[in-house]
Amino acid sequence: MGRRRGASDRASVRQGHLAGAERASIMVAPYLRTGSQREEGLPRQSWEAHGPRRSHNHPLLSCGNAFFLREVGAPSGRRGPASGSPMNDELRADSVVGRIKTIFRFPIKSVGGRSITDTYVDMHGSLGDHRYAFIDVETGNLCNAKNPRKYGSLLACRAYYVDEPRPGQPLPTLEVVFPDGQAHRNVGTDLDDAMSRYLGRTVRLAEAVPSDAKTELVWDAATGLPKEGVYSHTTTNSDGDEVLTYGPLQANRFFDLTPLHFITTSTLNHFQRLEPTARFNPRRYRPTMVIDTPAPGLVEDAWVGGRLTIGAAVSASVDLCTPRCVMSTLAHGKDVPLDRATLRTIAKHNSKSIGDFGRLACAGVYATVTATGPVRVGDPVRFESSSN
Repeated sequence: MGRRRGASDRASVRQGHLAGAERASIMVAPYLRTGSQREEGLPRQSWEAHGPRRSHNHPLLSCGNAFFLREVGAPSGRRGPASGSPMNDELRADSVVGRIKTIFRFPIKSVGGRSITDTYVDMHGSLGDHRYAFIDVETGNLCNAKNPRKYGSLLACRAYYVDEPRPGQPLPTLEVVFPDGQAHRNVGTDLDDAMSRYLGRTVRLAEAVPSDAKTELVWDAATGLPKEGVYSHTTTNSDGDEVLTYGPLQANRFFDLTPLHFITTSTLNHFQRLEPTARFNPRRYRPTMVIDTPAPGLVEDAWVGGRLTIGAAVSASVDLCTPRCVMSTLAHGKDVPLDRATLRTIAKHNSKSIGDFGRLACAGVYATVTATGPVRVGDPVRFESSSN
């Protein structure tokens, strides 16, 4: 059964995120500000964390091309379904907006994953998702495909657990299959050695988020969007790429922003119709779940600020639209080739201005868990707006 977040859960999550944020070295600090104004496109509970009483404890979290201040884990004021209570007490059958079509699990940051039939969602997201990352030993940076020249080839590998993770249990052994078909496990130094040979640079697998690790996000001018906001702080790295550099964003997981990330079939189909020659495969966007939705258009954009319930137990607050970066254009395996037109199409038809952070290409939504439990492919997804 699902479990609603209690005060102790909220405190532990908040403290964990703050610990990671306080030690981060962030080069976009001049754009952090507090006040009573509301950031366009940010839900109320996110912007309220900018208030003066919390101005010294802001976590800085990345979402693709931009950065946002947010107190992840803070109570949103909307309740998830109580454990054991029938879902239809709160949400009528006509609030169903779709069903879970695909569940993805990506155990390692920027490494390919696989689809699964079911999962358990806890306060940190889908069990076993984004639990690891490779660290570049020379620089100490996270190996992140947002820097394609160095780490884009990670996406061609596939990571999975040899056994299904279980709540409250240690994670099973991890296995990574490389493009040549060879498989290596996180036993001893086998996986570290194999990935180092593959990337041509020494790397190590980390389960804990290093306090001093940084990420380089390459600016993609091909979107045609103006270079403004945080991107006025880009620098040129040793490879000649224009990058935005930022420090650890979360204390105990390798997510860029929130634990959950949804995209709908309606959105993918919408962009596919706009640019028939491009390939809007959901694997490009690495969502936690793909929701099959019958309504046309950019369905999930209207969910921001509301609540989703999935199956009989899980609920999540929808925080903001998901900005997209150069990583989504890269090859994600042989069947998902390089395609620059995908990001250009999104930028042209669904870019959104979010305050000082500039205009961003958006597809999908980010969400925070408010009630835990199991999820299976086929489960109904219900939406409740914040006005209800």
